[in-house]
Amino acid sequence: MNQIEQLAAQIEAARTELNQLVIDSTSLCSGIMLKKSKLLDDLLNRYQSKLQTMKKPVA
Repeated sequence: MNQIEQLAAQIEAARTELNQLVIDSTSLCSGIMLKKSKLLDDLLNRYQSKLQTMKKPVA
């Protein structure tokens, strides 16, 4: 294998690794956004529940 073929193989390997990193980071960001969304929904529900409790007339 000559130098050009070796470089081509290295470039292809690097491209494959980079593509996998992009996929992994996209997946990670997606997971973080889902978790963030769930946490915000939980927080909102908690405060809405607390607000409803505070709005109830005291007997």
